[in-house]
Amino acid sequence: MCVFYVEDESVAVGDHMIVGRGIGYQQTLGSVLAAAGLDVDPDACT
Repeated sequence: MCVFYVEDESVAVGDHMIVGRGIGYQQTLGSVLAAAGLDVDPDACT
């Protein structure tokens, strides 16, 4: 399961283009991070 969300998004519209900018985040399970070899708190991986 992956959850994505964006904050502080801004959009500019011109005659020939649309530009969007934002700060994006992705939530990932701790067990997935541990399986990838990252140092995580084992008690938080349940």
